[in-house]
Amino acid sequence: MPRSVNHVASRAKRKKILKLTRGYFGARKNVWTVAKNTWEKGLTYAYADRKKKKRNFRALWIQRINAAARMEDLSYSKLMGLIHKSGIEITRKVVEEGYDAVKVDFLCYDENGKAYTYEERKGLLTPHVLRTFEDRLPAVREAAGNDVDIIIENHSNLDALSAIQVAQMAEKYRILYFEEPNSPNVKTSKFICEHINIPLANGERIFSRWQYAPYFENMALQIAQPDIGTCGGLTEAKKICDLAHIYDVMIQAHACG
Repeated sequence: MPRSVNHVASRAKRKKILKLTRGYFGARKNVWTVAKNTWEKGLTYAYADRKKKKRNFRALWIQRINAAARMEDLSYSKLMGLIHKSGIEITRKVVEEGYDAVKVDFLCYDENGKAYTYEERKGLLTPHVLRTFEDRLPAVREAAGNDVDIIIENHSNLDALSAIQVAQMAEKYRILYFEEPNSPNVKTSKFICEHINIPLANGERIFSRWQYAPYFENMALQIAQPDIGTCGGLTEAKKICDLAHIYDVMIQAHACG
């Protein structure tokens, strides 16, 4: 019985390597062992040089960006920190990874990277705070493009008045929905809904179908976000979804942590 050999595949592999080393000096182009070692070593050098080139260009761009930032009395590190906190960096990243929506809290930090205080985000917002919001939202929209949805996250940090101010300013940027505009309350949620043209989302601080019921009955939110871990588990979340369906309320399940 003839024995099984691998001559065809082995020969093809050798031809492939010798083709890649064509033009090399001496035995490196036509002696299999030498050519193979030279080719593998070349891959190692090529990888190292690509990393080195990337590193050098990164250093060059840091110098150029830093020079431009200094004209505005900013250092490179402070500028990058502000870009990160404004939501632009994460927006570009999620778009590159293929996501079709991004959620950003625009009023978490001020223009200096310092967290806003409780008093600064309650009541009618000052022109300075509103200007900060108005500067960040179009920058995120530009970074995201026209095919990516933007969700305004708020973590219930605003109250009804400031939430209306922010939402009315954001309407022209095609916001998918406004999440947790204020601490959940049926009457204030309905008040906000009546004064804005952006769908309202809430639910991670609402814990059962009995607590959701008055929101649905008063059309005080358009997207319910039951947290499976805190609303009573999968069974209770399913009942909340069934109840929401009666009132044409959409569901976007939430998961703490």
